[in-house]
Amino acid sequence: MRKDNYQTWKNDGVLKSKLKLNKELASRSCGMGVIATELGVSENTLYSLRKKYKDVEKSYEDGRNMLKNH
Repeated sequence: MRKDNYQTWKNDGVLKSKLKLNKELASRSCGMGVIATELGVSENTLYSLRKKYKDVEKSYEDGRNMLKNH
């Protein structure tokens, strides 16, 4: 079975930085398309990753919450 982007990021040791970037961009009010492009995935892939992996969803939500709190 083909590894998804999350597993690839994890294996490549870049998962933490991808989650941080996701959070940072979400906190700057960037749209899903912009975030996906910066992460190097399609928008549909990003939606799938958010659904499948709690930490991807959490980093996005944390970023959005930072935006609301300022």
